Amino acid sequence: MRGKSHTGKTIQRRTRCTVPKYLLCLRRDLKPENILRTATGADYNLKMIDFGLSTVTQAGVRETGRVGTPYYIAPEVLAKDYDESCDMWSMGVILFILLCGYPPFWGDVDRKIFARIKKGHFSMVGPQWANVSDAAKNLIRRLLCPEDSRLTVTQALDDVWMLEEGVVQQGKFAAVHVHKLRRFASQHPLKRAAIRLIATGLEQNFISNAAQVFDLFDLNRDGLITEADLEEAALLSAAKMSREEAARIIQACLCRHPTGLGPSDFVPALLTKVVYLRGEHLLAAFKHMNASRSGFLTVGDLQKWVSKEEASRLQADCARPHFGLSLQEFLHLMAGNEK
Repeated sequence: MRGKSHTGKTIQRRTRCTVPKYLLCLRRDLKPENILRTATGADYNLKMIDFGLSTVTQAGVRETGRVGTPYYIAPEVLAKDYDESCDMWSMGVILFILLCGYPPFWGDVDRKIFARIKKGHFSMVGPQWANVSDAAKNLIRRLLCPEDSRLTVTQALDDVWMLEEGVVQQGKFAAVHVHKLRRFASQHPLKRAAIRLIATGLEQNFISNAAQVFDLFDLNRDGLITEADLEEAALLSAAKMSREEAARIIQACLCRHPTGLGPSDFVPALLTKVVYLRGEHLLAAFKHMNASRSGFLTVGDLQKWVSKEEASRLQADCARPHFGLSLQEFLHLMAGNEK
């Protein structure tokens, strides 16, 4: 299957393309990072990789091995009593992520993720869902449900959304992420630097989700989001963005290419507070920035992440300027909104 952009229609096509290949195979580890593109340009196919946990399905035989990736594992797999329908649950999780950008069952440790999966409660409320059709939401509900009422492969492929709809209004979808880029650009430069550090340590599924959104903005498919791309995305979202503002956003994202944002530059701007305000992430970022190992971010430490002038301003605002920015002051800065 060929694909060019991640609108709802192409999400629908790609979901349809992936599902039929597993009629005779219990995959047990379906997730976005195991779905690869064959090329980096606009013309590519999708390929599934990593069949290490797969097994051939035998009619009437239940599996008992507890295997899979936490976010995507079905509740009956956790109970060690399942059949091929566990893959349909995973497909529901993937579809959920493709449409909104985050997983339906969230937790900072596996134990919490599994507890939410067992309860089966998830929400499709918020700005990310405002532009998703009722048909798409209904399909997700019919996949992320108890095993005895879950859709089979054939039923899912015959669903109205798969056959007719699959439409997400690209402009509204773009609006959410234009707002995220603007918000990131408005943050304090030290906060942006810390979020970039946190982004480098994220699990692969976050990176995969960001890549989906990146393609929405990369209008000419050259692997970069340019000032012109940002202007066009803002126009699609019924917003206005000057070339000057687009340039400021690109500069704030600290892109590695002089003319635009690459995929890795784009990830930090998409992170929500739920992710970057986790205690372990903040502590790791502080320790990484504290090259002096003094327990405070000194001017010397800060100058590696912000300008000399900004480092001096931060030091002057500290409760103990002689020492530098304390962990508590760093946490307060990270929890703040705009600079």
